[in-house]
Amino acid sequence: GTDHEAEIQRLLERIKQSKPTDLQDQVYRQWRVDLCLSCQRWFLDLLRTEFPGLQSPTSVSPGELGEREDPGLPHDGDPGA
Repeated sequence: GTDHEAEIQRLLERIKQSKPTDLQDQVYRQWRVDLCLSCQRWFLDLLRTEFPGLQSPTSVSPGELGEREDPGLPHDGDPGA
């Protein structure tokens, strides 16, 4: 059989020696991001570039958004622009 207490102690020691950001990257995260239309286009273009095979039920095809020449933020990060 397995010594469960020893295994738990081993895992706790690994956790203590790990950076918090490394631990956080190993768990499920969910975000909600509210974006203006221009930022939505920029964000979706970025996702398509970084993850070419990415598919989701709410994905928009590249042709629906049009082409963007500047890969930077659509309005320099100023939500009021």
